[in-house]
Amino acid sequence: MKNYSVSGIRYNMIDCPKGTFTMGHSYEEYNRPRKESIERAFLLGETVVTQELYEAVMGTNPSVFKNPQNPVENLSWVEAIRFCNELSKLQGLDQCYAENSDSDDFGWDFNTRKNGYRLPTEKEWEYAAKAGTENLYSGTDDYRDLAEYGWFGEKSATGSTHPVATKKPNEWGFYDMSGNVREWCWDKINPNNTFLDAGRVNRGGNWCCLDGISLRSSFRLGNSPAGIKGSGLGFRLCRNI
Repeated sequence: MKNYSVSGIRYNMIDCPKGTFTMGHSYEEYNRPRKESIERAFLLGETVVTQELYEAVMGTNPSVFKNPQNPVENLSWVEAIRFCNELSKLQGLDQCYAENSDSDDFGWDFNTRKNGYRLPTEKEWEYAAKAGTENLYSGTDDYRDLAEYGWFGEKSATGSTHPVATKKPNEWGFYDMSGNVREWCWDKINPNNTFLDAGRVNRGGNWCCLDGISLRSSFRLGNSPAGIKGSGLGFRLCRNI
């Protein structure tokens, strides 16, 4: 684990080694099981980005459920991308993303070789969520135990996000990868879609999921980054090693 800080706000990132794993699951119509390889080690946030970290970098807090230790939410894919670039700049790192009006990736180019902050790829996210296991959820294979690892099922008027790292972590030490907020990834939901409004993937389910389907580590959900936001949608930082 590596420790970082910006403007006095501390956050941790965990080393994910190279390796192979079974991506997908027989339950998933759009993510069928197959062997995949992670060919380069990477760092991933121990938790999703908190409101206090986001505000320390960007000077604003777009979240619906205000609390410094809760996940930042109610932000688009593009806003998550801009945060990654800004944090990289503050720490003297390369920026991974560059705006390009001619690009078919929502006007953004992604340099996979840069050392700055970025969103995880969908494959990296699932690899970390499964953490060397074939568990159905991040931290457990049993839905009856899932409440020990994630916040979900709160559809009432009093439901909301919760402070990060208040449930059990998975086998590699990652918190809240099933529940609390869904997490933006870099990838398109359909990689063959070249239109600018093609949906981006988000993973992990959120606080208002009423069943275990979208909380599964292999479940894929896509939204357009052009303006889609919500109180159950945040992101987790990634970096090359």
